[in-house]
Amino acid sequence: MLGRNKASILDVVRSRLDDRIWDLSFSPERLRKEVRKEILRRLFEGFRIFNFVRYDLWVQKVYMVGSLVTLQYNEASDIDITVVVDVGTFKKVTLKDFEALKKFVSHISGEYYDKTLHVINYFVKDGDIDRRNFDAIYDVLADRWVKYYVRFDAGSTLEDLVPDVYSKAVDIMEVLDDLIMDTRRKLVEVQSMQDALFDFGGEQLRKILDDVRQRLIEVERNIEMLTTIYEDLREMRDKAYELEEFDDSGFLALYFSRAWLPPNLVYKFLERYNYMALLKTIKEVYNERNLEKLKDLFLRFRFG
Repeated sequence: MLGRNKASILDVVRSRLDDRIWDLSFSPERLRKEVRKEILRRLFEGFRIFNFVRYDLWVQKVYMVGSLVTLQYNEASDIDITVVVDVGTFKKVTLKDFEALKKFVSHISGEYYDKTLHVINYFVKDGDIDRRNFDAIYDVLADRWVKYYVRFDAGSTLEDLVPDVYSKAVDIMEVLDDLIMDTRRKLVEVQSMQDALFDFGGEQLRKILDDVRQRLIEVERNIEMLTTIYEDLREMRDKAYELEEFDDSGFLALYFSRAWLPPNLVYKFLERYNYMALLKTIKEVYNERNLEKLKDLFLRFRFG
């Protein structure tokens, strides 16, 4: 499968919804009949094949969420479908556990819709969704909007919409650049000194070994800082999605959804430029305490 773009909130704002998915002749727009039919066909036909009986009793809602219900989508954005389930009724009727249902929806996910690059993915949830977590929501069963998307000026980028947050993200990236490149320089120096060890003896050898130890102490300090920044970014993002102190009107007027809270946007900016993936790898390699793998990561990895 082609690589997926997971950060669609970063995409340029379009002037309209994707007309391969939406019927734009309606106001407000509605899912194309053939799209809606295919979404439900894959789901309900799968229920029948895998013997998830009487789904009419325990499927409460089928929502479409994600970038394709907004103006910030791309050619490979997923069609994200959340199936809201009454788990108690599900277990009683089907005599199966909820984990079996999760495995089932994973099994039917990942296939392209028609001749597009849009993959239909299914998720299940026990109880209704929190509308504050989504920019827009479409009820596929009822064929209507639950939460309509926000209109921005076409052509706008996330940098245009939240310049202060982007500036903060740039500040963090500059700190990361300094730490990463300083670590790389020190590891180059360590490699160079280790390569020359056999050419020296006595006091000169002791000095080189002391220099190697000092460089490695500085490398460890840098990596601990990189790891701390990575953990802090993830923790702040997670906490943003757990915030409860906003009432709906105040929250939505400010942020549209939790996805627009500054910690998540900063995370998304860093994700766009592969910083989050790199920091995750650095943390994993560092935790292995394998100096050779660490040197290989910093000396051979192409940054940026």
